[in-house]
Formats: sequence, structure tokens, C-alpha cells
Amino acid sequence: MMNTENSSLQDVDKEMMKERILIIEPDEHIGTLLQKNLENEFHLHVDLCTSSDQALHLLNQKSYALISTEQYLPGQIGPQKGSRLVKELRLGQNKNRNIPILFFTTYAGEVFADHTLNKEDVFVLDKTSRVEKYLTWVKILLQSHKRRKEHEESVPVMAQDESSKQAKSPTKILSLSR
Repeated sequence: MMNTENSSLQDVDKEMMKERILIIEPDEHIGTLLQKNLENEFHLHVDLCTSSDQALHLLNQKSYALISTEQYLPGQIGPQKGSRLVKELRLGQNKNRNIPILFFTTYAGEVFADHTLNKEDVFVLDKTSRVEKYLTWVKILLQSHKRRKEHEESVPVMAQDESSKQAKSPTKILSLSR
């Protein structure tokens, strides 16, 4: 499955094995392929859903370290863009609102062109990319998310009289030109 060129992917951080990822992929064949690769390579907990409705249900129930999504998703109220789902997630009080999002889509140009989407912690990978590249991006984003989470947990809360002023986390650790 993986060649020696990518053998460094197999150096999995033990903490990463505890992470949970949500894949939102309307094509069950592609979704299952990604799910099995992530489970086999990194021993991650991977939830797979095929619609925005299923995704919203899972996002309200479980905590995730990463969301991987297609741009066009079926739903009960008709097709929904993955970028709209991300906007709703970021604006809400959902426990998953600050996690990285990886668009794995054939509509990468649309995601880039969506000027209403806050692209902080949003990454786009064209579906024509090899699975190994997808796995590399997932590993990078999970490691970045883990470092940011560790930093946020280590930042002390100010004294009681200054409880409204909490220490702020640094600028996002990983941001790439999009």
C-alpha cells in the first residue's frame, strides 16, 4: 500500500492513535478507502458519513481532531456545500468549531474562491492527489492540532480579579498559502 518513500508516515505518535477524525464523503467507495487507510496507517478512530445531515448529527455528539470533507454534500434540504457546513460549525458553540478542516475535493477552486469562508485552519487538497499525500496532510494537521491544544492547556488563567482577561493562544501554528 505505502512505498518506502513514505515510510516516515508509519512513525505514528502514540497520542495520535487516540484521535478521532470525521470524514464527510458522499462517495462511499472513496470514503471507505480513506477510512481504511487512516485506520491502518495511524490506528485512528474514523467516523465516516455521506451527508451534511449525518455530519451535523455526529459533530453535535462527538469531539474530533480533524474533519475531512468534500465540497458538495447531499442533505435532507438538498445539496449543501461543505464550505457552508464549515461556516456554520465555526459560528456555532459546537465543541468542534476550532478544529482543522481538510477539504478533499474535486472543487478546490470553489473553496478557494469562497470569500465568505474564514480560511483559518482550512486546507484544500485536490482529489486527484494520491492517497499518500492525503495521509501526509492528515498527519501534519493532527500534529499541529495536538501542539495547539497542548499550548492552550498550558496557558495559565489570570487571577480571579482578572478572570475576564484570559491568556490568549498564539497565532495558528500551521497556515499555508491557499
